Amino acid sequence: MSELRIFLLGPLRVERLGEPVALSSPKQRALLAVLARSPGTSVSVDALAHGVWGEELPERARASLHTLVARLRRLLGDGSIRTTADGYLLAVDPGAVDVAEFRRLLNFAASVRGTSGELPALREALALWRGEPFLPEVWSGLTEQYLTALRRRVDLDLAAGEHTGLVAELTALVARHPLSEPLWERLIRALAATGRHAEALAEYANCRRKLAEELGVGPGPTLQELYLELLAHDDEPPAASVLPRQLPSAVTGFVGRSDELRALDELLRGHTDPTVLTVVVHGTGGVGKTTLAVRWAHQVAEQFPDGQLYIDLRGYGPGKPVAASAALSAFLCALGVPERAVPVDAAEREALLRSRLAGRRVLMLLDNARDAAQVRPLLPGAGCLALITSRSDLRGLSVRDGARSVALHRMSKLEATELLAANTGIDRVAAEPAAADDLARLCGHLPLALRIIADLVARDPATRLAELADELRARRLELLADPADDAADPRAVFSWSYRELAAGEAQLFRLLSLSPAGQFGVAAAAALAGRPEGETRRSLDRLVSVHLLEPRGLGHYQFHDLLHHYAAELTVAEDLATTRSAALRRALGWYCRTAMAASVTLAPGRHLWNDEVPREDLFAGQPRALDWFDHEWPAVVAAVRLAQEAGADDLAWRLAATLHAFFVIRPVWDEWESAYRVALVSAERLGDPVARGACLVGLGTVHVHLGLEAQALVAYRQALASFEEAGAKAQQAVALVLIGNCLEFLEHHADAERSYRTSIALSREIGDQAREAHALSNLAITATSLGRCAEAVELSTRCLYLRRAVGDERGQAHTLDNLGDAWTELGNHGEAIECYRQAVALARAYRDRRNEGVHLGNLARAELRNGDADRARRTAAEAWALLANIPDNDAGKVRDRLARSFPEYAGGQPDERDQKARGSTVRSTGVPGAPEEWEGETPVAVTADRTWG
Repeated sequence: MSELRIFLLGPLRVERLGEPVALSSPKQRALLAVLARSPGTSVSVDALAHGVWGEELPERARASLHTLVARLRRLLGDGSIRTTADGYLLAVDPGAVDVAEFRRLLNFAASVRGTSGELPALREALALWRGEPFLPEVWSGLTEQYLTALRRRVDLDLAAGEHTGLVAELTALVARHPLSEPLWERLIRALAATGRHAEALAEYANCRRKLAEELGVGPGPTLQELYLELLAHDDEPPAASVLPRQLPSAVTGFVGRSDELRALDELLRGHTDPTVLTVVVHGTGGVGKTTLAVRWAHQVAEQFPDGQLYIDLRGYGPGKPVAASAALSAFLCALGVPERAVPVDAAEREALLRSRLAGRRVLMLLDNARDAAQVRPLLPGAGCLALITSRSDLRGLSVRDGARSVALHRMSKLEATELLAANTGIDRVAAEPAAADDLARLCGHLPLALRIIADLVARDPATRLAELADELRARRLELLADPADDAADPRAVFSWSYRELAAGEAQLFRLLSLSPAGQFGVAAAAALAGRPEGETRRSLDRLVSVHLLEPRGLGHYQFHDLLHHYAAELTVAEDLATTRSAALRRALGWYCRTAMAASVTLAPGRHLWNDEVPREDLFAGQPRALDWFDHEWPAVVAAVRLAQEAGADDLAWRLAATLHAFFVIRPVWDEWESAYRVALVSAERLGDPVARGACLVGLGTVHVHLGLEAQALVAYRQALASFEEAGAKAQQAVALVLIGNCLEFLEHHADAERSYRTSIALSREIGDQAREAHALSNLAITATSLGRCAEAVELSTRCLYLRRAVGDERGQAHTLDNLGDAWTELGNHGEAIECYRQAVALARAYRDRRNEGVHLGNLARAELRNGDADRARRTAAEAWALLANIPDNDAGKVRDRLARSFPEYAGGQPDERDQKARGSTVRSTGVPGAPEEWEGETPVAVTADRTWG
């Protein structure tokens, strides 16, 4: 067996030892094609140069060719290309090149013509053909050789009586070669031989129309003679007795889709108007629209006793879509109208069809429709059902014609597994349930892909599902490909939708595969494409309408997994590397800028980058910023890794730094730590002390929330040293607060207080009120814990004033919680309750379940001490439900306090002070020392978090 195999009958593919070889350069592919024209034979330098560059040779063509050969040789392996006296030769056996093998088999078939060996040789040769040959100009007459061999093979099959099996194949062939009269002739003969004279006449009419439209000529003598033979056929039944039964056979192994079948049943059952019922089943390529429609059509066929009509409109697929006039002709013939009586004018055909169907109940299945204009002339009259499948939602039919819509989505996990079991055997799936789930997921729960995988499993009983899943994971679309049948090849199926897109829509589809995550909003897509948002939104909606994208909430979209792989292949094949790189940089830059703005809005004055802070009014308040992060944080995390891999280290660490403000509200510790460890690599590569310090702060905060204060202290101190090296005083102020937090956790209270006061001094030195408030807030907590509660009230009051001044609403909530703690220790439980209730209400507004639970826990203890035991128990139950499964330090401490105060959560007794359930002993009309303008206002706040609050 040759080490190399080269496939040129279709898109170029090269394999070495069974593994694919990627040839990224068009010149490399052209050079290989010219060498492969004569494998084992020397090709001159001039011939190779003209084959690669044509007439526009470079100045140093010989040297350029030498370099190109050297690069190709490295890809193909040593010894693959040999240097000769006047050029180069490809050192492979002729049988390793599909073109050479194709010609050898055709020559052999010619030598045994008329014997039993001819047909197998032709079939073997034709099986090598995968489509238009690569660089067809290199292979003179190759396509004609293929068509000649194909016609000969069809003739042999027809002579053997294989008419039925040939109809589908010939239908596809004439779609690909619509001007080949010999193929039309054979299709018409096959239809006539199986008794389908009306369809044969309809195909003759299609052929006549195609030739007239494309060449301005009519059918040749052979086809005309065949047409007369069909007209002379005297076995046609009278028109009144024609009862078409054209539905294709239902697919075996059908499972699931119960909701969709039920929806279709309800539409039919609920349709009582004296009009036609029009139903559009739409979905992405390969999702099983035709399978579902045919299945349901057979189930309800008895309700349409006057017949069932079917046509593949070829809206998406090889060849041109079927014109409405041609479909009308086919239906009229199927209803008993002789072809010679079919009107020439399309409007007259439409009127005649309605007349034929008047008063009859006929089911019409219009499969694979392109658009509403193609379908509208075919709609039958009252009492009939028009069932339409399309990749488009055909919105125009809904608006103008009252069509009902049934969207077909990917199968559920259970349905996908059932489909595998139904087509591979229950035992195979039961033996490897986890691998079966993997296969279903890797197929994107798409029925077409699942059936291809099921076929691979069924063909080889020794194949383990886990092995197939590993292979599918490594080469997704390649394993699912079927070069012999486009209809069973996801790449080809997807391409039929893709090639209908306008150029701008197609490029957007390709570039979206570069998005950091599989889902994205309009603004992110616009940044990636470098286009205005309005134009991008329209293109995204178009991609949704043809099911190349899926909507994911208002203004957001996502890829189907296999379509994501397909788009990624396309962008590598069709977009320049510079185009892809620029698009990715735009997208990463947009995520970075927007995440910076969201982070600054959530936590004013606590960012750790030196860049100009983005405008905070990009988000109208903290809830909007939190909403943005809720949607986009997976993309931002993915963008960190993408930026680091792309060498955009400046973006990688900044992206990670923006996540800090979000992750303290929505803690996802594994993702948080992973993002910062990736970003730290970029920071070290940059040699930027601020970047390194920011990443160390992020890692330290993860340690704090996991209860690893000592490790966090080490990270924070390293971060402080980095900030001091850079002279970054604002960042030093933040790091000093975090160091103080850790010292406080470790009960080094005096050291913690010194750290906070140093931070306050630095913040005042640079005039940063937000950072001063950050330090004051933590200093107030320390004062409370040391029993200096009156001082804590004073510090918190100052902090609250500063946070209002800088618009830090989350910080205000944190400070109110501190005030609640101080009032509790002073015995003023009424004032404490008011502070905690504000915090609870605002945490709920932000959907911050963790800190809502923290505030509720504090509120419950205050209510208990205020003498309201029943209310306290209800509040404690709410808090416990929210905090029970949150595995972080702060939540754990609140759970411990609840357990000490409420025996039902610990099996013990409440602590002594709670058992006494004291009421308020100190009264206050408001926050002491508060500026007059605060009176009567409820500070807007969200969540409390000691580490970052």
